[in-house]
Amino acid sequence: MATIAAPRTMRRPGALYFPAVTTLLTLLSFMAFADNLVTDVHQPSNSDAALVVHGLFAGAWVILFAAQAWLIYFGRIATHRRLGNWTFAVAAGLVVTTLYLFVRKFHGLAEMEPEVLANRLLMPIFMVCAPLAYARRNRPDWHKRLLLIGTMALLEPITARVYDPTFGMLVPLGISKELDEALFLTYLFGTWALLVGSLWLYDRVTLRRIHPVTLVGSGAIALANAVAYLV
Repeated sequence: MATIAAPRTMRRPGALYFPAVTTLLTLLSFMAFADNLVTDVHQPSNSDAALVVHGLFAGAWVILFAAQAWLIYFGRIATHRRLGNWTFAVAAGLVVTTLYLFVRKFHGLAEMEPEVLANRLLMPIFMVCAPLAYARRNRPDWHKRLLLIGTMALLEPITARVYDPTFGMLVPLGISKELDEALFLTYLFGTWALLVGSLWLYDRVTLRRIHPVTLVGSGAIALANAVAYLV
């Protein structure tokens, strides 16, 4: 995210937004997969080489994304630029490993649950946003929003896994499957709305308008979910 950081005493409103939101996404990611990393390291998925490699790329992506945002905040522009090519290489690895898993697990559209189909439809958003962000790396307003919207498009597996150890624990036992699903979807789309909505608020505060990337990107996320869950 190539930009020129202002002196700390002259920072614009919202200067901490991208460091804060990317750090939040990193924390949510590690909370979601804490079982793989800490509490249940002997589970079968940890012995699946493809899943492990994918997890390494995914973890590296969220860490580097947050690190790059903090480097800009602290004015470490040269380090940010040196790290940039490696960051995009990790993004490419994340795409390749995700597509491999999609192909390996594909058994026909009719057998896909809406959550699974949504993941397939949302991945292209990241695949479009990442190269566009690289091409617009000298346009900070486009660059950082493209990367954030692209990353937000990948949130479903993360937010879904965070549900059970947090809000899911508050759901009473014995409720109907339909109500349980409705509560989960309310949480899932509510979380997405809050995160994407925070970018809309950031735009309003800093630009006094909604940036085209924010508008089109959030629309694409909503459309992919609408197709997966409603069509």
